[in-house]
Amino acid sequence: MVLISGEPGIGKSRLIAALEERVAGEAHLRLKYFCSPHHRDSALQPVIARWQNDAGFVRSESADARLDKLEALLLPFGATREEVTLIAELLGVPGGERYPPLALSPERKKEQTFGALNRILDERSRRSPVLILFEDAHWADPSSLELLDRLIMRVASLPVMVIISFRPEFHAPWVGQASVTLMALSRLGPRQATTLASQVVIGQTLPAGMLERIVAQTDGVPLFIEELTKAVLERASQPDSLGSALSVPSTLQASLMARLDRLPSAKQVAQIGAVIGREFSHELLVTVAEIPEAVLTQGLDELVSAGLAFRRGTPPEGIYSFKHALVQDAAYVSLLRSTRQKLHSRIARVLEERWPDVFKDLSADKSLGYLGEGVANDVIAILSRFSDIAVVSRPSSFAYQGKEGDIRQIGKELDVGYVLEGSVRKEGNRVRIVAQLINANTGDHVWADRFDKAGSDPWALQDELTGKIVGAMTGEFGAIRKSDYSQAWGKDSTNLAEYDYYLRAESQLNLYTKEGIERSGEISRDGLQVFPGSPLLTVELGWSHWLKVALFYSSDPQADLQEAERLVNQVLSNKNLSPQVARLAHWLHAWLLTVKGDHDRAVAEMNKAIAAAPYNAFTLTDAGSIFLQAGQPEKALELTDAAAARDPGLSWFFNYVRGFIFIVLGKNEEAVEVLKTTEFADAPLQLAIAYMRLGRQADARAAVEKMLKSTPGVTIQSWRHAWNFRDPSILDQAAADLARAGLPGSPTQ
Repeated sequence: MVLISGEPGIGKSRLIAALEERVAGEAHLRLKYFCSPHHRDSALQPVIARWQNDAGFVRSESADARLDKLEALLLPFGATREEVTLIAELLGVPGGERYPPLALSPERKKEQTFGALNRILDERSRRSPVLILFEDAHWADPSSLELLDRLIMRVASLPVMVIISFRPEFHAPWVGQASVTLMALSRLGPRQATTLASQVVIGQTLPAGMLERIVAQTDGVPLFIEELTKAVLERASQPDSLGSALSVPSTLQASLMARLDRLPSAKQVAQIGAVIGREFSHELLVTVAEIPEAVLTQGLDELVSAGLAFRRGTPPEGIYSFKHALVQDAAYVSLLRSTRQKLHSRIARVLEERWPDVFKDLSADKSLGYLGEGVANDVIAILSRFSDIAVVSRPSSFAYQGKEGDIRQIGKELDVGYVLEGSVRKEGNRVRIVAQLINANTGDHVWADRFDKAGSDPWALQDELTGKIVGAMTGEFGAIRKSDYSQAWGKDSTNLAEYDYYLRAESQLNLYTKEGIERSGEISRDGLQVFPGSPLLTVELGWSHWLKVALFYSSDPQADLQEAERLVNQVLSNKNLSPQVARLAHWLHAWLLTVKGDHDRAVAEMNKAIAAAPYNAFTLTDAGSIFLQAGQPEKALELTDAAAARDPGLSWFFNYVRGFIFIVLGKNEEAVEVLKTTEFADAPLQLAIAYMRLGRQADARAAVEKMLKSTPGVTIQSWRHAWNFRDPSILDQAAADLARAGLPGSPTQ
């Protein structure tokens, strides 16, 4: 296995392409997987796309036709009925009566699906050597990485070569394993840069002295060298060019834009395509673009001819992809914000037209009306339990069912801030609900998603789909909460550009990885250079320092704690904070006071944070940890129970907090049960403590080993930096349990 690490534009994809060309004449099976930042939350998306391509699926074909193709692909490799069923479900193909769904728990289904995929790969490798190319792993979803991890454990005994590319911020867990080679690509030296630029120039002439300027300007980044050279050549070929006086773009983005600027039709098409994504279909582009067909065709041809995009297939079935994510980024940021918003709305409208609204019955036999109404009824009932969400009654909302109209007018008549619309479809035994949340004040689409479920029990379908919709809309990370926050931030003095820095920093912080937290801090610091003293960015930076300590990534915990305290005190000295910033600041302050042992003030600060958002499940859950350390485990459990009732989708977090509460209460069996469901932060260490107290030393050691594998630098010393109980014996006893379970006492052990 070969790991290729390098910054954007350094040549990872080029190296893989060169390998593909080198082995093209040799008998082998090539399996190529592409990861995308747009699919980080789509489980197994690269795998699904690969299998759909291998099976030869085409749009609009029936489920039976797809099952025929799957059988033709899988049966020669000895696939069982269960394996075909699982893979069909993975690819979204209804099995119908041919392959009825298996009665398996979600976890068991995942295990069997992974087993089927790996067994079939084993069989394929026995027929022919296999080359697996997994590009941009830094954008991979967790399920794809888990499957990849399991695959890597098997390939040592198979004729399989795996190539994985990623950016330096990605933590590759396979480094150091047997049969694994790491290639860390660095920038080119002046001589290599000159050679590369000269290869681009072959057959053409650069103005005098320009080659040296290109080499000096591009700082050894291969993509920049190529693109800048092409940009200069294109500019030099213009009749009005001034030879050696030609301007040279100063950045890679400027170079890419210079090339697009000289291709007006291509630029217009690239900008629209960039809003759709790294990859876009001809069909969707035509529908969204609203430009003459001749201009569209010319623009696409120019993009492909210039090497800025690639095309698979022929129109109208063609699929286009940008040469590099940086090309998409350059086209996207060149749009005015207002134009981007209009394009996003237009894309949403096109999708909305394909998936009509208002929970309509779109089944062929009109037999799903009950399900649409049932889901709507259940959503109303469940949302009504949320104290901070007012929901209009069924008679009021159902008066608009099936009627077309301006959402803003409907919202005004109902006196609501949001309108939920949707549709119901059925194919075979699979039901699909498409739901979308719309801001009734602006008419903008806040959120949209689709929910699929196979089965024949209508009440089970209704319950599960309702739960998914409510879960997506509510809670700390739900659509309503996010939209409310966005509007709330906009009501105080926060600048939109300032808020953009916050959102980007927060998205990295919420990855809870070492790289993500460090990147979050960098973004906050960049923002503070532009907006000095910003309370929002200052408290966000404070959180990044604290989480380094809390998640055991800090190389100097005391320094990070001191800096976090300095930053939060700076924010709290401002008496005109918005409720949102005040919540974040009091919340962070509560943790910093806790680790200092000032538990009474910590509880007071946490109560202030709760008061700013009394129904926020994430804040309530974390408050449980503050109250637990302050010596109030029953109150802590009450808070996590309230959070669980409000946002069941947050189980990974409230079960983590509950675990330590149960340990403190002496309920170690219950602690094991909840901690086995989460791997957040130090959950494996808490699990080890519970196991030790139950006399299960082997399980405790396994849990510690798991923690050390994911966070190699954690020690008893670093662990104690993140916790401080009013009763010090609690932490002393826990540390002793961890020592017996094999956790090192300090970095030198």
